[in-house]
Amino acid sequence: MESKIKVNSILFVVLIFIQLILGLLDLTTWWAFTIPVFLLGGGCFLSGLKAPFFTLGFISGFLIWSGTNLFIDFLSDGQLINSVAVVLMLNKAGTLIVSGVLGGVITGLAFYAGSQAVRAVEEI
Repeated sequence: MESKIKVNSILFVVLIFIQLILGLLDLTTWWAFTIPVFLLGGGCFLSGLKAPFFTLGFISGFLIWSGTNLFIDFLSDGQLINSVAVVLMLNKAGTLIVSGVLGGVITGLAFYAGSQAVRAVEEI
């Protein structure tokens, strides 16, 4: 049980690291982080890990996107998030939650899809 928690924690940190590096480089489109997350999901499946792929991806994506938006909100004195909140007709907290859920779903699906793609290829 302890080794499973350790493996899941390592995967979680790796996912967050990939998303941060790609976000800091700012050389790619907004969805480019899904490619290495997809590949990481496939690699984790090949290594025989029995991890909750979607859950790990969702949590890391949610934390990264919400955390990034909080950081941007702090740097812009609340102007950017307030502007987005007005467009979405939500309050500031709702905007942060919606962006976190979107990021979490995209990251979770990419991580899960990578594992399932490798599984499908192995079955052929």
